[in-house]
Amino acid sequence: MLVGHDNVLAALMPPAQLPPVVLLSGPPHIGKTTLAFTVARAHKVEPADQLEVWKLNVDGAAKISRLMATAPFGPFKLVVASLDGASPEALNSLLKLLEEPPPRSHFLLMTESKTLLTIESRATVYRMGVLRDEQVQHILIAKFGMTPDNAANAARTAGGRMDRALSEEDGQARIAVTTLLKATAEGNEDLFSNVMAKWGRDEAALLMTWAHENTTLRYRFFSAADGSGLQNQPAVLARVLKAGRSGARPKIAAKLALLDILEVRR
Repeated sequence: MLVGHDNVLAALMPPAQLPPVVLLSGPPHIGKTTLAFTVARAHKVEPADQLEVWKLNVDGAAKISRLMATAPFGPFKLVVASLDGASPEALNSLLKLLEEPPPRSHFLLMTESKTLLTIESRATVYRMGVLRDEQVQHILIAKFGMTPDNAANAARTAGGRMDRALSEEDGQARIAVTTLLKATAEGNEDLFSNVMAKWGRDEAALLMTWAHENTTLRYRFFSAADGSGLQNQPAVLARVLKAGRSGARPKIAAKLALLDILEVRR
């Protein structure tokens, strides 16, 4: 999901014409890749016409050249590539293509820092800033299932970057616990399975911490809202705790726990 960067999105989305070479420049984890894929979908780029290169080396540059040597199946060929950490040889190879882009071809390039001035001079450059706190909070709630209070706390110290927001406070384990409780309370089977597929001993231990705080009403790591109302569903809650303790075999536990919980909810 893309949040923010409305001015860049408006400039690149239909009916606007996509420039032959676009360079998205800005800090990491602010949505550059998501924006690039959103633009590609909007312009109806065929899968066979699209190439993603995340490590631009000589081999990656050769793949780009081969793609551009053939005619597109759809409206145009599109290369989505990160320039960060690219080798000098690969950048020089790419530069030759950018000097005179093949017909019906486009490039969506991304960088976190300065790149070759010769590449910038051949591109339409969009400087992308960090996200606002409320935008980070929205993503944390909508995509990662965090509670509004936790999302607000994480967003305040994230500096507008999603990687920092997801590592704040007690880290991924705390997010996993609150997300599991939320998924169970809402009966969201997909979210439940996604969380349990990555469940481990740290998450299992922290879930027991939540259970203790919930029982004693002495909250330190969590808040009352983190339970998502499961305090009022003791039969379901008991099975969630049983599933959460099975940290050593998360995939098997997820399947058994989901069946058990769904049976109780019926």
